[in-house]
Amino acid sequence: MLHSSTLLKKYNSIQVLRAFASVAVVLHHVVAIVKETFGSPLLYGLLRSGFGAVDLFFVISGFIITLTSFRLIGQPAHLRAYASKRLFRVYPVYWLVALLLLGGVWLATHYRPALVAVPYPFSLPNLLRTLLLAPFHIPIDLVSWSLSYEIYFYVLFGLLILNRNFQWGMWLLLAGSGVVLLQGLADPSIYKDPNLLQGFILSPYNLEFALGVGLYFLHRKELLPPPLVLLAGIVPFLFVFNSVEPWSPHRVIVFGLPSFLLVAAAIEWDRRSKPVIPQWAIRLGDASYVLYLIHFPLLVVAYKLLRQAGLTNAYAAEATGLALGAALCYLSWLVHKWVEAPVVRWAARH
Repeated sequence: MLHSSTLLKKYNSIQVLRAFASVAVVLHHVVAIVKETFGSPLLYGLLRSGFGAVDLFFVISGFIITLTSFRLIGQPAHLRAYASKRLFRVYPVYWLVALLLLGGVWLATHYRPALVAVPYPFSLPNLLRTLLLAPFHIPIDLVSWSLSYEIYFYVLFGLLILNRNFQWGMWLLLAGSGVVLLQGLADPSIYKDPNLLQGFILSPYNLEFALGVGLYFLHRKELLPPPLVLLAGIVPFLFVFNSVEPWSPHRVIVFGLPSFLLVAAAIEWDRRSKPVIPQWAIRLGDASYVLYLIHFPLLVVAYKLLRQAGLTNAYAAEATGLALGAALCYLSWLVHKWVEAPVVRWAARH
Protein backbone atom coordinates (compact mmCIF):
# COMPACT_ATOMS: atom_id res chain seq x y z
CA MET A 1 0.00 0.00 0.00
CA LEU A 2 1.04 3.59 -0.62
CA HIS A 3 0.91 5.32 2.76
CA SER A 4 0.84 9.05 3.43
CA SER A 5 4.53 9.00 4.31
CA THR A 6 5.37 7.86 0.78
CA LEU A 7 3.13 10.28 -1.11
CA LEU A 8 5.10 12.57 -3.36
CA LYS A 9 6.23 15.84 -1.83
CA LYS A 10 5.46 17.67 -5.04
CA TYR A 11 3.25 16.80 -7.98
CA ASN A 12 4.62 18.65 -10.99
CA SER A 13 1.80 17.28 -13.09
CA ILE A 14 -0.63 19.32 -10.98
CA GLN A 15 1.26 22.46 -11.98
CA VAL A 16 0.88 21.44 -15.62
CA LEU A 17 -2.87 21.02 -15.10
CA ARG A 18 -3.05 24.42 -13.44
CA ALA A 19 -1.26 25.91 -16.44
CA PHE A 20 -3.62 24.11 -18.81
CA ALA A 21 -6.70 25.23 -16.87
CA SER A 22 -5.69 28.88 -16.70
CA VAL A 23 -4.83 29.00 -20.41
CA ALA A 24 -8.13 27.26 -21.25
CA VAL A 25 -10.04 29.98 -19.36
CA VAL A 26 -8.02 32.69 -21.14
CA LEU A 27 -8.78 31.21 -24.56
CA HIS A 28 -12.45 30.84 -23.66
CA HIS A 29 -12.62 34.53 -22.86
CA VAL A 30 -10.69 35.46 -26.00
CA VAL A 31 -13.18 33.77 -28.32
CA ALA A 32 -16.16 34.91 -26.22
CA ILE A 33 -15.08 38.56 -26.39
CA VAL A 34 -14.29 38.28 -30.10
CA LYS A 35 -17.67 36.70 -30.82
CA GLU A 36 -19.52 39.41 -28.93
CA THR A 37 -17.52 42.28 -30.36
CA PHE A 38 -16.44 41.25 -33.87
CA GLY A 39 -18.50 38.21 -34.89
CA SER A 40 -17.94 34.45 -34.76
CA PRO A 41 -14.24 33.55 -34.61
CA LEU A 42 -12.76 30.50 -36.30
CA LEU A 43 -11.94 28.67 -33.06
CA TYR A 44 -15.10 29.48 -31.12
CA GLY A 45 -16.54 25.98 -31.35
CA LEU A 46 -13.26 24.49 -30.11
CA LEU A 47 -12.53 26.91 -27.29
CA ARG A 48 -15.92 28.06 -25.98
CA SER A 49 -16.07 25.27 -23.39
CA GLY A 50 -12.84 26.47 -21.77
CA PHE A 51 -14.92 27.78 -18.86
CA GLY A 52 -15.06 24.15 -17.69
CA ALA A 53 -11.44 24.51 -16.58
CA VAL A 54 -12.81 26.21 -13.46
CA ASP A 55 -14.29 22.83 -12.50
CA LEU A 56 -10.82 21.37 -12.96
CA PHE A 57 -9.45 23.97 -10.55
CA PHE A 58 -12.04 22.92 -7.96
CA VAL A 59 -11.07 19.24 -8.17
CA ILE A 60 -7.39 20.15 -7.95
CA SER A 61 -8.08 22.26 -4.84
CA GLY A 62 -9.89 19.38 -3.14
CA PHE A 63 -6.94 17.07 -3.76
CA ILE A 64 -4.20 19.53 -2.79
CA ILE A 65 -5.83 20.77 0.40
CA THR A 66 -6.37 17.20 1.57
CA LEU A 67 -2.85 16.22 0.57
CA THR A 68 -1.27 19.09 2.49
CA SER A 69 -3.63 19.36 5.45
CA PHE A 70 -5.27 15.98 6.13
CA ARG A 71 -2.83 15.33 8.96
CA LEU A 72 -4.12 18.51 10.68
CA ILE A 73 -7.71 17.30 11.05
CA GLY A 74 -8.77 17.30 14.69
CA GLN A 75 -5.78 19.45 15.73
CA PRO A 76 -7.14 22.95 16.43
CA ALA A 77 -3.69 24.21 17.43
CA HIS A 78 -2.83 24.17 13.72
CA LEU A 79 -5.92 26.11 12.60
CA ARG A 80 -4.24 29.51 12.65
CA ALA A 81 -1.31 28.36 10.53
CA TYR A 82 -3.66 26.62 8.10
CA ALA A 83 -5.91 29.66 7.76
CA SER A 84 -2.96 32.01 7.32
CA LYS A 85 -1.42 29.88 4.60
CA ARG A 86 -4.66 29.43 2.68
CA LEU A 87 -5.86 33.01 2.93
CA PHE A 88 -2.48 34.43 1.95
CA ARG A 89 -2.66 32.27 -1.19
CA VAL A 90 -5.88 33.99 -2.24
CA TYR A 91 -6.33 37.48 -0.86
CA PRO A 92 -3.15 39.59 -1.27
CA VAL A 93 -2.84 39.21 -5.04
CA TYR A 94 -6.62 39.39 -5.44
CA TRP A 95 -6.72 42.61 -3.40
CA LEU A 96 -3.94 44.11 -5.51
CA VAL A 97 -5.77 43.29 -8.75
CA ALA A 98 -9.18 44.28 -7.37
CA LEU A 99 -8.00 47.63 -6.02
CA LEU A 100 -6.27 48.46 -9.29
CA LEU A 101 -9.44 47.56 -11.19
CA LEU A 102 -11.66 49.52 -8.82
CA GLY A 103 -9.43 52.55 -9.20
CA GLY A 104 -9.32 52.12 -12.96
CA VAL A 105 -13.09 51.72 -13.25
CA TRP A 106 -13.69 54.78 -11.07
CA LEU A 107 -11.35 56.90 -13.20
CA ALA A 108 -12.72 55.55 -16.47
CA THR A 109 -16.30 56.11 -15.32
CA HIS A 110 -15.50 59.79 -14.82
CA TYR A 111 -13.06 60.42 -17.67
CA ARG A 112 -13.32 57.62 -20.29
CA PRO A 113 -16.79 56.05 -19.85
CA ALA A 114 -16.54 54.30 -23.24
CA LEU A 115 -13.94 51.97 -21.72
CA VAL A 116 -16.30 50.77 -18.98
CA ALA A 117 -18.22 47.66 -20.05
CA VAL A 118 -20.30 47.36 -16.87
CA PRO A 119 -20.36 50.19 -14.29
CA TYR A 120 -19.50 49.20 -10.73
CA PRO A 121 -22.01 50.41 -8.08
CA PHE A 122 -19.59 52.03 -5.66
CA SER A 123 -20.72 51.86 -2.03
CA LEU A 124 -19.06 50.68 1.17
CA PRO A 125 -21.16 47.47 1.47
CA ASN A 126 -20.51 46.55 -2.16
CA LEU A 127 -16.78 47.23 -1.80
CA LEU A 128 -16.51 45.13 1.35
CA ARG A 129 -18.40 42.22 -0.22
CA THR A 130 -16.22 42.40 -3.32
CA LEU A 131 -12.93 42.60 -1.42
CA LEU A 132 -13.89 39.85 1.04
CA LEU A 133 -15.17 37.59 -1.77
CA ALA A 134 -18.53 37.23 -0.05
CA PRO A 135 -21.08 34.92 -1.70
CA PHE A 136 -22.71 36.56 -4.73
CA HIS A 137 -20.53 39.67 -4.43
CA ILE A 138 -20.49 42.14 -7.29
CA PRO A 139 -17.37 41.12 -9.22
CA ILE A 140 -14.90 43.78 -10.26
CA ASP A 141 -13.05 40.88 -11.87
CA LEU A 142 -15.34 38.48 -13.72
CA VAL A 143 -13.61 35.34 -12.46
CA SER A 144 -13.77 36.23 -8.76
CA TRP A 145 -17.06 34.35 -8.29
CA SER A 146 -15.09 31.10 -8.22
CA LEU A 147 -12.84 32.38 -5.43
CA SER A 148 -15.86 32.64 -3.14
CA TYR A 149 -16.31 28.88 -3.47
CA GLU A 150 -12.60 28.32 -2.86
CA ILE A 151 -12.78 30.30 0.37
CA TYR A 152 -15.91 28.39 1.39
CA PHE A 153 -14.09 25.08 0.90
CA TYR A 154 -11.15 26.36 2.96
CA VAL A 155 -13.56 27.28 5.76
CA LEU A 156 -15.24 23.86 5.67
CA PHE A 157 -11.87 22.10 5.85
CA GLY A 158 -10.88 24.45 8.66
CA LEU A 159 -13.88 23.23 10.64
CA LEU A 160 -12.51 19.70 10.37
CA ILE A 161 -9.19 20.93 11.74
CA LEU A 162 -11.05 22.58 14.59
CA ASN A 163 -12.97 19.39 15.39
CA ARG A 164 -13.03 16.17 13.39
CA ASN A 165 -16.64 15.55 14.47
CA PHE A 166 -17.67 18.18 11.92
CA GLN A 167 -17.21 15.40 9.36
CA TRP A 168 -20.81 14.33 9.99
CA GLY A 169 -21.97 17.78 9.01
CA MET A 170 -19.85 17.55 5.86
CA TRP A 171 -21.60 14.36 4.83
CA LEU A 172 -24.96 16.05 5.31
CA LEU A 173 -23.77 19.06 3.31
CA LEU A 174 -22.65 16.84 0.44
CA ALA A 175 -25.98 15.02 0.51
CA GLY A 176 -27.72 18.38 0.29
CA SER A 177 -25.49 19.39 -2.62
CA GLY A 178 -26.44 16.14 -4.35
CA VAL A 179 -30.13 16.93 -3.90
CA VAL A 180 -29.63 20.43 -5.33
CA LEU A 181 -27.78 18.91 -8.30
CA LEU A 182 -30.67 16.54 -8.99
CA GLN A 183 -33.11 19.44 -8.72
CA GLY A 184 -31.02 21.40 -11.19
CA LEU A 185 -30.85 18.51 -13.63
CA ALA A 186 -34.65 18.29 -13.50
CA ASP A 187 -35.15 22.06 -13.76
CA PRO A 188 -31.97 23.90 -14.86
CA SER A 189 -33.71 27.28 -14.61
CA ILE A 190 -33.19 27.33 -10.83
CA TYR A 191 -29.50 28.01 -11.51
CA LYS A 192 -30.16 31.20 -13.45
CA ASP A 193 -31.11 33.03 -10.25
CA PRO A 194 -30.14 30.78 -7.32
CA ASN A 195 -30.65 31.65 -3.67
CA LEU A 196 -27.91 31.49 -1.06
CA LEU A 197 -28.79 27.95 0.03
CA GLN A 198 -29.03 26.37 -3.44
CA GLY A 199 -26.41 28.49 -5.15
CA PHE A 200 -23.74 28.58 -2.48
CA ILE A 201 -24.12 26.69 0.80
CA LEU A 202 -25.37 23.53 -0.93
CA SER A 203 -23.90 24.30 -4.32
CA PRO A 204 -23.10 21.30 -6.52
CA TYR A 205 -19.59 22.74 -6.79
CA ASN A 206 -19.09 21.23 -3.33
CA LEU A 207 -19.21 17.84 -5.04
CA GLU A 208 -16.24 18.78 -7.23
CA PHE A 209 -14.12 19.67 -4.21
CA ALA A 210 -15.26 16.37 -2.69
CA LEU A 211 -14.10 14.54 -5.81
CA GLY A 212 -10.63 15.96 -5.18
CA VAL A 213 -10.77 14.88 -1.53
CA GLY A 214 -11.83 11.37 -2.51
CA LEU A 215 -9.06 11.28 -5.08
CA TYR A 216 -6.50 11.78 -2.32
CA PHE A 217 -7.66 8.64 -0.52
CA LEU A 218 -7.85 6.56 -3.70
CA HIS A 219 -4.33 7.65 -4.62
CA ARG A 220 -2.96 7.03 -1.14
CA LYS A 221 -4.37 3.52 -1.04
CA GLU A 222 -3.17 2.72 -4.59
CA LEU A 223 -6.71 2.09 -5.85
CA LEU A 224 -6.41 4.08 -9.07
CA PRO A 225 -5.90 2.34 -12.44
CA PRO A 226 -3.08 3.28 -14.83
CA PRO A 227 -3.11 6.80 -16.32
CA LEU A 228 -4.06 5.67 -19.84
CA VAL A 229 -7.14 3.89 -18.51
CA LEU A 230 -8.17 7.03 -16.65
CA LEU A 231 -7.63 9.20 -19.72
CA ALA A 232 -9.70 6.83 -21.84
CA GLY A 233 -12.60 7.51 -19.49
CA ILE A 234 -12.56 11.17 -20.53
CA VAL A 235 -13.21 10.45 -24.21
CA PRO A 236 -17.04 10.12 -24.03
CA PHE A 237 -17.28 13.51 -22.32
CA LEU A 238 -15.47 15.25 -25.19
CA PHE A 239 -18.58 14.85 -27.35
CA VAL A 240 -20.81 16.81 -24.97
CA PHE A 241 -18.51 19.62 -23.79
CA ASN A 242 -20.12 22.17 -26.12
CA SER A 243 -23.65 21.24 -25.02
CA VAL A 244 -23.23 22.83 -21.57
CA GLU A 245 -23.73 26.48 -20.63
CA PRO A 246 -21.62 28.10 -17.89
CA TRP A 247 -24.60 28.41 -15.52
CA SER A 248 -25.91 24.91 -16.14
CA PRO A 249 -25.84 22.29 -13.36
CA HIS A 250 -24.81 19.77 -16.00
CA ARG A 251 -21.28 21.22 -15.87
CA VAL A 252 -20.65 19.42 -12.55
CA ILE A 253 -21.10 16.14 -14.44
CA VAL A 254 -19.83 17.08 -17.90
CA PHE A 255 -16.71 18.85 -16.58
CA GLY A 256 -16.43 17.67 -12.97
CA LEU A 257 -16.16 13.96 -13.70
CA PRO A 258 -13.57 14.26 -16.50
CA SER A 259 -11.65 16.69 -14.29
CA PHE A 260 -11.53 13.97 -11.64
CA LEU A 261 -10.21 11.50 -14.21
CA LEU A 262 -7.67 13.99 -15.56
CA VAL A 263 -6.27 14.85 -12.13
CA ALA A 264 -6.21 11.14 -11.24
CA ALA A 265 -4.26 10.36 -14.41
CA ALA A 266 -1.83 13.19 -13.72
CA ILE A 267 -0.97 12.21 -10.16
CA GLU A 268 -0.66 8.54 -11.08
CA TRP A 269 1.62 9.53 -13.96
CA ASP A 270 3.74 11.48 -11.49
CA ARG A 271 3.92 8.61 -9.04
CA ARG A 272 4.47 5.78 -11.50
CA SER A 273 6.71 7.42 -14.09
CA LYS A 274 8.28 10.46 -12.41
CA PRO A 275 8.18 12.37 -15.72
CA VAL A 276 10.56 15.18 -16.60
CA ILE A 277 8.33 18.20 -17.14
CA PRO A 278 9.61 21.36 -18.91
CA GLN A 279 10.34 24.20 -16.55
CA TRP A 280 8.23 26.63 -18.57
CA ALA A 281 5.15 24.48 -17.95
CA ILE A 282 5.83 24.36 -14.20
CA ARG A 283 6.43 28.10 -14.10
CA LEU A 284 3.21 28.78 -15.95
CA GLY A 285 1.45 26.55 -13.42
CA ASP A 286 3.04 28.57 -10.62
CA ALA A 287 1.71 31.75 -12.25
CA SER A 288 -1.72 30.30 -13.05
CA TYR A 289 -3.54 32.16 -10.27
CA VAL A 290 -2.17 35.51 -11.39
CA LEU A 291 -3.05 34.71 -15.01
CA TYR A 292 -6.54 33.71 -13.93
CA LEU A 293 -7.03 37.04 -12.15
CA ILE A 294 -5.57 39.53 -14.62
CA HIS A 295 -6.44 38.16 -18.04
CA PHE A 296 -10.10 39.13 -18.42
CA PRO A 297 -9.94 42.85 -17.54
CA LEU A 298 -6.80 43.30 -19.62
CA LEU A 299 -8.39 41.51 -22.59
CA VAL A 300 -11.50 43.68 -22.34
CA VAL A 301 -9.49 46.91 -22.31
CA ALA A 302 -7.18 45.70 -25.09
CA TYR A 303 -10.06 44.81 -27.38
CA LYS A 304 -11.86 48.09 -26.72
CA LEU A 305 -8.71 49.98 -27.69
CA LEU A 306 -8.21 47.80 -30.76
CA ARG A 307 -11.81 48.38 -31.79
CA GLN A 308 -11.36 52.11 -31.46
CA ALA A 309 -8.15 51.83 -33.50
CA GLY A 310 -10.11 50.31 -36.40
CA LEU A 311 -9.91 46.54 -35.91
CA THR A 312 -13.11 44.97 -37.26
CA ASN A 313 -12.23 41.53 -38.66
CA ALA A 314 -13.12 38.62 -36.36
CA TYR A 315 -10.27 36.40 -37.56
CA ALA A 316 -7.70 39.16 -37.08
CA ALA A 317 -9.15 39.86 -33.64
CA GLU A 318 -8.90 36.18 -32.78
CA ALA A 319 -5.26 35.97 -33.89
CA THR A 320 -4.52 39.12 -31.90
CA GLY A 321 -6.18 37.52 -28.88
CA LEU A 322 -3.91 34.50 -29.11
CA ALA A 323 -0.89 36.81 -29.12
CA LEU A 324 -2.34 38.75 -26.19
CA GLY A 325 -2.83 35.48 -24.34
CA ALA A 326 0.84 34.59 -24.78
CA ALA A 327 1.86 38.06 -23.54
CA LEU A 328 -0.42 37.68 -20.52
CA CYS A 329 1.23 34.36 -19.66
CA TYR A 330 4.62 36.07 -19.51
CA LEU A 331 3.26 39.05 -17.58
CA SER A 332 1.63 36.68 -15.09
CA TRP A 333 4.90 34.91 -14.48
CA LEU A 334 6.60 38.24 -13.76
CA VAL A 335 3.87 39.24 -11.29
CA HIS A 336 4.10 35.81 -9.67
CA LYS A 337 7.87 36.03 -9.36
CA TRP A 338 8.06 39.55 -7.96
CA VAL A 339 4.76 39.89 -6.07
CA GLU A 340 2.85 36.68 -5.38
CA ALA A 341 5.76 34.36 -4.51
CA PRO A 342 7.38 36.79 -2.01
CA VAL A 343 4.03 37.30 -0.26
CA VAL A 344 3.48 33.54 0.02
CA ARG A 345 7.02 33.04 1.36
CA TRP A 346 6.50 35.78 3.92
CA ALA A 347 3.25 34.14 5.06
CA ALA A 348 5.01 30.78 5.40
CA ARG A 349 7.61 32.30 7.73
CA HIS A 350 4.96 33.91 9.92
